[in-house]
Amino acid sequence: MSESSQIFVGEVHLTWKDIFLSLAAHLPVKLLTYSLIGAIMGIIIGGIQSIDSFVAIAFFGTLAFTTVFMGLFAIIMVPINTLICVFRLSSEQKHCVYTLDKTGHNIADHSGMTLGISWQQIEWAKIKKHAILLQVKKVGMRWIPLRAYSAEEHLALPAFLAAHTQLKS
Repeated sequence: MSESSQIFVGEVHLTWKDIFLSLAAHLPVKLLTYSLIGAIMGIIIGGIQSIDSFVAIAFFGTLAFTTVFMGLFAIIMVPINTLICVFRLSSEQKHCVYTLDKTGHNIADHSGMTLGISWQQIEWAKIKKHAILLQVKKVGMRWIPLRAYSAEEHLALPAFLAAHTQLKS
């Protein structure tokens, strides 16, 4: 069977471990994003402050403060937000079916919700120790727990993903 005609279907009940592993995969990106937002805010605010005072210290102090503040904001608020959102999920919503096929990635839960993403929307894929990460254009990252798939499927996944998107190592 060719890689393009394969279908990988995995079913898993998400646990707190899955949630923390997903968070660990997403946090560095969120931290960088929030720190960059803080740096931009610092440049704007610091630039406005230094117009009046003509002191470069005000500019660089504000830049450093906002960058650090937004980074700390990401470290604290992203996990809290994630945990609150997951805590609110029902058992049906935590029971997920992950499908990878020639059209793309599909996730469905037992409450009837379905999300499909075509391969054209996926920039790259990366296989980690516990998960497959799919970077979706303009949206962010999708996290698929590897334990949803069998050992045989684990061996076939790299070739399948490389046939459909850029596979990062």
